[in-house]
Amino acid sequence: MDQEQVLATAAALESTFEAMYPINDPSRRIAGIAIGRYPEDGYDGYRADSLGNPWPSLTIGFAAYCYKLVERYLRLERAVVTATNLPFFQRLPLEDARFRPGEELLLGDPRFDEVVDALRRKGDAFLGRVHRHINPGGSLSEQMNRFTGHQQGAPDLSMNYAAHVLAAGMSGHLPVSSRERYRRASPRARAAPPR
Repeated sequence: MDQEQVLATAAALESTFEAMYPINDPSRRIAGIAIGRYPEDGYDGYRADSLGNPWPSLTIGFAAYCYKLVERYLRLERAVVTATNLPFFQRLPLEDARFRPGEELLLGDPRFDEVVDALRRKGDAFLGRVHRHINPGGSLSEQMNRFTGHQQGAPDLSMNYAAHVLAAGMSGHLPVSSRERYRRASPRARAAPPR
């Protein structure tokens, strides 16, 4: 999950779909990137010789991935930046997203907290992107139109709802901050007075 190649692939996919889908245009000021199946996708929910679109289930999957990374980094009590995964860390919503290959971020370090919090916000932004395009009444179709964000393709896909429930549950169960988790989990921190 946090292997450097997986992180690099996630960053490359996010960057590709950000540029590919007009609904991801930053000038629209809508947080979160809508994610599709693959760049060459020609299935639009109705025809296979068209333009593919973002899928709610995949966009929600990226949210879940961010939340799982938060859990993983907190469990490991560290995150390591490499030359391969550097683009992933550079895409985090941070005021200062400058990282160096070989940089090790450790639990208790403010920079570690910033990364964990940025991953949480990024996961929330992916979920927010899907929420922005939900049909009135809350239904989710197979795809979100790449130009308008309107739902299209197979209606009411159960995989969308299942993915959403899981990701939303993950978001709600994450600690408020890594420092809070550190205090709860670490005997050293429980013995030390708070700063």
